Amino acid sequence: MAAPHSFSATLAQWGRIYGIEVPTDVSVALGIGGHVPVVGRVNGEAVSATLTPIAGARHRMLLNADVRSAARLRVGNQVDVVISPDPSNRAPPVPDDLAEALDILTSARQRFDNWPLSHRREVLLWIAEAVKPETRARRIARAVARVMEDA
Repeated sequence: MAAPHSFSATLAQWGRIYGIEVPTDVSVALGIGGHVPVVGRVNGEAVSATLTPIAGARHRMLLNADVRSAARLRVGNQVDVVISPDPSNRAPPVPDDLAEALDILTSARQRFDNWPLSHRREVLLWIAEAVKPETRARRIARAVARVMEDA
């Protein structure tokens, strides 16, 4: 496992989202340009999160209500952070019928795999909720079309 990165930041709010901005040197060390799954501690409380890229080779680390409550955080509070890349694979398995549909079109599977984990989970849940086989097939076709639109 990679060496942990420690830093302090201030809890901010952007609309309905709460989080901290990760220093540029930590973003560079963890991987510029993409979402980076991490594990660590926020004010001593265990956290599993995904760093979200923002402009300037930096990331934000979003903190949900459970983490903020456990760490007793409010907007404007100083946050002590220790994070490392998460070595686990958090990606949910892709069902065979969706995998087959994605494999029909060149690069569709790669594009789907490059989507943020939250988007993939949402699509997989939407497909799994289909009761009728024809509804599931329609949803898979729409998901593949959406993947190809995001080129």
